[in-house]
Amino acid sequence: MVPIKARRVAAGEDEGGGSGGQSVAGYEYQIDVSVWLALDLVLANRLTQELVLEPASEEDIEADLAENEPGRLTSTAALDGYRLIVQAKLRGGDAWTVAGVKALLKHGDARPSAAKRLEDEKARYLLVTSAGLNGDTRGLRVRRAGSWPKPGDMPSTIKSALPAGSAGRVAIIGNEDEERLATDIKTLLTQSFRVSNAKLDDCRKALREQARIRIGGAGGGRWTRAQLEQVIRRHDGYIASSPELDNYVHPTNWGELRAAMGERHAALIIGQSGTGKTMATRKLYDELRKEVPGLARVPITLGPDHLRDDVTEPPVLYDIEDPWGRYDFDPKSRPWNDQLAQFFAKARPDRMIVATSRLDVAQSAGALDTVKPWRVGLEAEHYGQAERRRLYRTRIDALPRKLQPLAKESEGSVLAELATPLEIQKFFDALPTLDDKERRNPAGLVAEAIRRAHQDSIERTVVDQIEERRDVRAAAVLWGLLKANDKLSLRLLREIEELLAENGPQFEKGVSPLVTFFVAARNLRQAESTITYYHPRVEAGIKQALDRDRLVARRTLRLLIDVLVSPDGPGEAWGIAASARLLLASDRTPELKPAPSGTAQAKIDAWLASELAKGGKEFEDNLNLAEAAGSMNSNISEIARFLLHRPDRTFGWMHIWGPPEHDEAWYARMRADPAVKALVETFIRDVLPRARDDFRVSFVAEAERVAPGLTPAFLAAAATAVHYGVTNSHDAIAEGALDDLAGFEVVVDTAVAVRTPNAADLQSWAETRLAIINGEYSDDYAEHLSDNDDGWTAGEFLEAYVQRVRATVGWGHLAEHRHRDRLLYYWFRELAKDEAPDPAEIAGAFAVGRCSKDEDDLWHVLAKAWDPAFGPALVERIVEGHAEPQVRHAALTCLAERAAEQLPAICQELARRGEEGRLVEIAIDLGGMRRKRSDFDGSRHGEAAERAAALLPSLLKEISDAAFALEMKAVPVLSDEARELLAHAESPSEEVRLFRVTLDEHLPVFVPDDVRWLLANTDEASSAVEAIEAAIRHGMTAEVEAGLSHRFAAVVARALKAVATPLTGPLPGALLALADHKGSPVRKALVELLDAKPHIDHLPALLVLAKDDWSPRSSYQGEEDDYPIALAAIGAIGKLGPLEDGVADELYRLAIDTHDSDVRYEIFALLVRVADPRFQGQLFDLAVNPGRRTIRVNAAGALLAGHGQVVPETVSRITPQFLATRIEAVASRLLLLVALRAEIDQILKAAEALSTIDKRRVLLLLAIWILRERDVAAAERIARILPANHAGVKWALAGGKGKLCDTALDDLGDPMSVKQVLLFMGPKKKKR
Repeated sequence: MVPIKARRVAAGEDEGGGSGGQSVAGYEYQIDVSVWLALDLVLANRLTQELVLEPASEEDIEADLAENEPGRLTSTAALDGYRLIVQAKLRGGDAWTVAGVKALLKHGDARPSAAKRLEDEKARYLLVTSAGLNGDTRGLRVRRAGSWPKPGDMPSTIKSALPAGSAGRVAIIGNEDEERLATDIKTLLTQSFRVSNAKLDDCRKALREQARIRIGGAGGGRWTRAQLEQVIRRHDGYIASSPELDNYVHPTNWGELRAAMGERHAALIIGQSGTGKTMATRKLYDELRKEVPGLARVPITLGPDHLRDDVTEPPVLYDIEDPWGRYDFDPKSRPWNDQLAQFFAKARPDRMIVATSRLDVAQSAGALDTVKPWRVGLEAEHYGQAERRRLYRTRIDALPRKLQPLAKESEGSVLAELATPLEIQKFFDALPTLDDKERRNPAGLVAEAIRRAHQDSIERTVVDQIEERRDVRAAAVLWGLLKANDKLSLRLLREIEELLAENGPQFEKGVSPLVTFFVAARNLRQAESTITYYHPRVEAGIKQALDRDRLVARRTLRLLIDVLVSPDGPGEAWGIAASARLLLASDRTPELKPAPSGTAQAKIDAWLASELAKGGKEFEDNLNLAEAAGSMNSNISEIARFLLHRPDRTFGWMHIWGPPEHDEAWYARMRADPAVKALVETFIRDVLPRARDDFRVSFVAEAERVAPGLTPAFLAAAATAVHYGVTNSHDAIAEGALDDLAGFEVVVDTAVAVRTPNAADLQSWAETRLAIINGEYSDDYAEHLSDNDDGWTAGEFLEAYVQRVRATVGWGHLAEHRHRDRLLYYWFRELAKDEAPDPAEIAGAFAVGRCSKDEDDLWHVLAKAWDPAFGPALVERIVEGHAEPQVRHAALTCLAERAAEQLPAICQELARRGEEGRLVEIAIDLGGMRRKRSDFDGSRHGEAAERAAALLPSLLKEISDAAFALEMKAVPVLSDEARELLAHAESPSEEVRLFRVTLDEHLPVFVPDDVRWLLANTDEASSAVEAIEAAIRHGMTAEVEAGLSHRFAAVVARALKAVATPLTGPLPGALLALADHKGSPVRKALVELLDAKPHIDHLPALLVLAKDDWSPRSSYQGEEDDYPIALAAIGAIGKLGPLEDGVADELYRLAIDTHDSDVRYEIFALLVRVADPRFQGQLFDLAVNPGRRTIRVNAAGALLAGHGQVVPETVSRITPQFLATRIEAVASRLLLLVALRAEIDQILKAAEALSTIDKRRVLLLLAIWILRERDVAAAERIARILPANHAGVKWALAGGKGKLCDTALDDLGDPMSVKQVLLFMGPKKKKR
């Protein structure tokens, strides 16, 4: 391969370049550009896996880029992959002109020109040049590779010379001369890769040599990421992920995470802060890419659309960090809530998804139920002693040498206090930062580092650090910039601190030193040149520090805003936007909110007006910015406050809009500003349809006061909102839009379409309904699914339309409407509300409503506004019946209330026709009606049904009475003749068949065909259950066995019990396989059977059921889950005898991961009783080491409950130190275990130690209470080291009998310790 001949182009030469003589300087420039782009694109920003130097074209460098991985400083993600073609030109003399760039792009004799290459839509061209840009060529200027100018910025002359669609695909990095290039390379090496100054030159030389040999043809010119990393590492550089990944310590449930990715190809890693979720994701990718050739990783940072629109070639791993937000979770913005589970469900082996979230954030988002199948917990408890030791030991070598011995010696004491990877890391971060004075006291040094590492002390530590450094101003700048943006570029920060320094010596120290310190202390997370908060409490700590010096903080923030909005700042438009966001964020901390200068405020007001005029998806955010950051002189900001005003901020009312108080002059001022009307129209069009707040009908009139003529905007809002489910402002939208009734007809068309489900919708609803019926979900989640609000707003609009039509153009318009059949429901409902409806309208409604799908509502209307003229039609309906029960019942209700005298004749006619089935159906319906309320208007009609039933022939009256008795849970009675009529009624409806099956439980009217028909055809689970019960009663073996595969879980469960109850264990495999049945009733029935029939062959099924996470209710933040099936399965396993180690290990992992503390406790107790004694040691470690309180208490409680099986080695580990320092709930249980099982000498030593601790000596009452049964002398000896004649001591010696006053034990210990004593010794004993 012949090297490209990079040239130095002199002024006046042909700027098209070509094949001039080789220039040494140009060649060296090409090498430096190659090094720079390799470091930037391949290694620092990871936009590509490799560069290809000296390709088979005249361009110098070529790289395949994934456009959805932007550079560090970009804020948006593109979508499509592209091939980047880079040409480096060292040029002396004048800057590039449009003509010169055009010639360069068109040039190409021996090889294709750039213009030719741009015919490929996936190709993009970048020129890196030492020269500047003149005139219109500046429209192509970018600072960094991977950034692109706007298509509109390409000069028309150049655009005309290139293929269509090239605009936006050509960029130039100008003024990148040798000096600037060297600086950029140095910055990357020293800041991103931490190459020391001592090795900087050697590293750069090595990189240049690597580039040189590839330009010469080595390796096909390919320069991969791995090869670049090798060079950096050889020069002691730091590749951000490498050391942490190399030393990664797998949590105990790593196999579960890998299994989730292998089986479901998606996982949500969830846990408290600091448990290593982000690092686990990085390690997961590190392992997967070794197994899946070519696996790419795509961070998803911009929400569901980012993932949906990504077109990265598979295989790919999508990485979603904190989908529900980070620190201040905002319930108004939950874009992932309804969609993450959908994406997870569509994951596949070549398109995997992993997401991470803090537990509290996910709980606040109310999203956990939807993602249950993919959840993988990562908590402190997933790092056992061995894992935490490895976490600790792998960090020792990174300490200064003089601290390494101390760290090694302190391992035990540190790990006894710190639980999570973050806490352990922060301990090591703290050690080197402590004063030399503290190092003279090694124990004190370690204790202080532990204190700083505790998550609870992060805020306090941050405050101390800021105050010790006297860095309040720097902290204010850092806080303000991270308020304005969730991340901060260090390049930008350096520019800002330079400008601040010009305002006085107090800012000469800068901000970067504090940032560097915070990064080293793990208060800030650095991803190359971008920083974010490492932990939410860091921001809280900075705020506390600023609160202590509010005046300085506010003045600093005011000055920061002046710098940001300055033309000399980092970017005036960006700075104004950042200032507005800072002011908005400061609304939550008004004591720190700065008052901008007049000049800055004027710029902010102008920017807000400009941004809001654009509308778009940022409109609502900009509206909030205007409310917080705009001045009272800004009409736009004033109208923002008008639209966002909530007069009552108390709970329950804070979401309801109301107008602020303003005089008429203010309204006139608003009406006079055209921009106000444009903004209000945008708000109505774009915000109102999806507003979470309640804008009621009064909003329409109030909005017209500030901006008359808003009906078109309301129509546009209606056209949008009609597609939504429940909306909060439908009333206001309809009120405003219906002022143009003709224009609203388009909305009516859409509403009808929205409320007309297609075949796929119907299928989906049927599947969801079956899952709900079968108990696949918790009750409240099932209720949520049942409340399907699709089409709700469309229905509200149709109702409002019908109301407006009746009030204006009249009901005749509805009778003749093209969508009449879809409007009948709303029309009839409105008619029913009228106290005195128009007879003509009633007649019109009857004419079009009879035989419609809303006929049931029509009969209810007629029952209220009866006219005998409707009698014949009513009689006809009663005689003919109807396939829909609600129509039959509505007509029968109308007959009973308005024309009951027709019933005997109707019965005679049906008898004449021989339609006994219909006669029986009428009798059954009347029996049911005699106790029910009307489904339509709530009025009682039981008395009318009673009177009508009395008019039935005697045998039918008996059947009606029997139906009424069943409704009332009474015993039905039928004569032989009535039973004969009922049993032989031909062409029975489903209701008749169900009645006979139900009645069969009390009377002999068994019809086998009813059972078979109902099991095969009914859509009601309760009817199918009645049928299977009848089949069981009558020994219909084939039907019962077929019930094991019925679609309704309740039928399967009943059949399972009927089939399995007579059997002895082990149950057949087909029955055990039902442990995987989706319906919870089936799994409940199976676990009950397995509990009643213990057999070791049942263990695999029981282990499946032990992991069952079905719950009858959803849990909310801070609540425990409830897994009754799993709990029952653990109880059944307990009846199988000793557990093998593999099974015990599996159960132990399950106990750690479960969200039901009862399940956890039962597993722990089971392990104590029947597992290897090593599990007792593991439980002891859980109890005494830091971690979740419930797990620690469960572990200690299980040891106490199984004290008879606890081995002496475990008891001997309970030292006085543990009893004195562990949380009260754990210490009390361990003390009881000591009292029950330890040697007397160990008990007395523990007692002596506790007796000197004023807050805990009350716990000795527990020891006395137990020892009095075991060794009275020892009990009395302990009593003597407590206050003489103390009522509590006497009470303990008496076995806790008798009553104590509420404060009797207060002088023996603190409230938490007293609570534990009363928990065990009080009247209500609970020992776990």
